[in-house]
Amino acid sequence: MKRTRIVLLPGLHGTDGLSRSFADLCPPEFGLMSLSYPTQQSLSYESLVDVILQKLNGVQSRMILLGESFSGPLALFVANRKPAGLVGVVLAASFVLSPAPAYAKWIPWEIACRFTKPIYAVRSLLSRKHGSVIQQISEELQKVSPSVLADRIRSTLSVDATTALQECAVPILYLAATRDIIVAGVAWRQYWPSEMTL
Repeated sequence: MKRTRIVLLPGLHGTDGLSRSFADLCPPEFGLMSLSYPTQQSLSYESLVDVILQKLNGVQSRMILLGESFSGPLALFVANRKPAGLVGVVLAASFVLSPAPAYAKWIPWEIACRFTKPIYAVRSLLSRKHGSVIQQISEELQKVSPSVLADRIRSTLSVDATTALQECAVPILYLAATRDIIVAGVAWRQYWPSEMTL
């Protein structure tokens, strides 16, 4: 019997470099397929859906889409296209509508994204417990053009995956972080009112 494949859709960085530790912990009954997005080309959510579907073309096993943060809406949009073998969707610390306050659209995101390296360097030094993880995130962000990162942030400010959520034909699991300062509880609680702390 073929293993169920977990298709990992990455966060804002859009690279697969942070999936290695997840792959090491993945139970043997699951196979991991970690996708990545173009690092030097700005693509809308709609265009990224087409990129993902092209990469899924030919997958013969059952699969679960795992959308992390930025990619949660993508997981729902792809699910609505009903790719063969899809049996479930997992949304990890993600959102259906923009998690950012209204004033975020006025922030010069491209300028801000040019300072990711020094910002994460300081965060790494200040966090003894999670310094190595922060360093890994910083390294992945450096692979992506600041303009691409900025465009991805701006796309989250107007995204609306409400209909895709309501019309999703497969089971959905939502994983919320207990101390998430970016994706606040309001971004998901209206859709998942029953909260369970693990």
